[in-house]
Amino acid sequence: MNRALLTAGLALVGLGSFPTLARAHAVLLTSTPRWEAVLAASPRSIALAYSQDGVPHFARVAVVTPRGENLAGPP
Repeated sequence: MNRALLTAGLALVGLGSFPTLARAHAVLLTSTPRWEAVLAASPRSIALAYSQDGVPHFARVAVVTPRGENLAGPP
């Protein structure tokens, strides 16, 4: 009985020590132009690289002016 409790306890501690194994959301790794870049003119295109594949239906990207005006066209 004590051995089973010890094994279960160690398993729970082990699971808690690896929180990065399962991510619910993709993380932006790189972008061109870089994130929060201030450009003299609108870019002709942008490129985004994420840590995992995304679902286009749920993806949101905003390209805006300093005043918050939307510059993005259709994907």
